[in-house]
Amino acid sequence: DERSDLYSFGIVLYQIASRGKLPFSSENSNYRWALLKHYHCEKELPVFDSPLFPIIQNCLEKEAKKRYQSFKELRAELEVILHAQTGAVIEQPEALQVKWWEWGIKGQSLCLLGRHEEALSCYDKVLNVWRYKETLHDKGNCLSHLNRYHEAIQCYDEAIRSDRNYLMAWFDKGFCFHMLKNYVAAIDCYDKVLESDVLNVRALINKGKCFMAQRLMAEALNCYKRVLEMDRLNVAAWYDKALCEDCLGK
Repeated sequence: DERSDLYSFGIVLYQIASRGKLPFSSENSNYRWALLKHYHCEKELPVFDSPLFPIIQNCLEKEAKKRYQSFKELRAELEVILHAQTGAVIEQPEALQVKWWEWGIKGQSLCLLGRHEEALSCYDKVLNVWRYKETLHDKGNCLSHLNRYHEAIQCYDEAIRSDRNYLMAWFDKGFCFHMLKNYVAAIDCYDKVLESDVLNVRALINKGKCFMAQRLMAEALNCYKRVLEMDRLNVAAWYDKALCEDCLGK
């Protein structure tokens, strides 16, 4: 959490105050080794004459609960030292308004963290300004994670209308149809991908699964054979091929 960043900040402050030296250094110049030495030995932080030393000492406490608990606390103490040394007072900067494209980056981060509802609100802020195809695709993926497949398909469709060759949108649209058990529509989407990218292994495997779901084992088998021609070590293709052979009595 924030306290690990405070530890890192303490390392930097130490280097500033000691002209580049590292705390807890040893004969071994490896920085990771020095950190391990800090965690696992009783060696104390080398004392030096600087008004920053008490702050550095606090930042580099081994136990996180003994450090500053936020940068706000740390800033307050640094401001006291700054004023005592120079008489300067630093005003808090005003929070900048988030730009529309930054909302898209925030949405991607939230989606990766599994916070899909929050990510959707970020994507909508972007889309209110510009119907960006990549943001539409990202929003579709978010909706897909929430099992809102029909809404996701609408996003992919809009992205595809702006770029008919947007293969990722075609693929993910196919996945949504697949999950809705509309296998014919899913296969059409995967075929759109394969028209432009004949070596797309994921599209071939998913297409094969759609054929299997319809009990069209010979067609599915053909998909897996094509995959294995390109990638002899593809475990998923071998497994599904075995299922098809079994269903065909082979």
